[in-house]
Amino acid sequence: MSKIQRLRHEFDTEQVPELSVRDIHSVSSLCKMYFRELPNPLLTDQLYDKFLDAAGAAEEERVQRMKDAIQQLPAPHYRTLQYLMRHLASLAGNCSVTSMDARNLAIVWAPNLLRSQQSPSACASNEAACMELQAQSAVVELLISHADVLFCSNSTTAVGEGELLPPLA
Repeated sequence: MSKIQRLRHEFDTEQVPELSVRDIHSVSSLCKMYFRELPNPLLTDQLYDKFLDAAGAAEEERVQRMKDAIQQLPAPHYRTLQYLMRHLASLAGNCSVTSMDARNLAIVWAPNLLRSQQSPSACASNEAACMELQAQSAVVELLISHADVLFCSNSTTAVGEGELLPPLA
């Protein structure tokens, strides 16, 4: 925890941390903490139900419905999600080295990207909380597994606030 706090302090004070010598787990924990503490999650509160509905749709509709939902995100959220999902898809593609497939990554990242719409008392039971986490994980797993289709770099469609997105290098 002290490594994470030190790294966070360096970012907060606008110092440039030396990330190459840091523990990769500290860096990933700091990233998850950043997303978890956003006032409005990356997959916004306003679109929460659309993301859950897309992940729960019939198999032949899932990807298109997810694409429709992510295209409603504000442009900064979309760009950040695009970069993060491509990175996580890359990690999942190397699961023989990372030991993290799309499902495992989704379980770890979902609570940081989506915020439950249920009141804390509604999620008081372990069963309700578990079902909520499963639904959130299904959304993130779909985003990771289909990142190449959902975030086509050759697409010129306007996203968010009408901005065109450049392809990632």
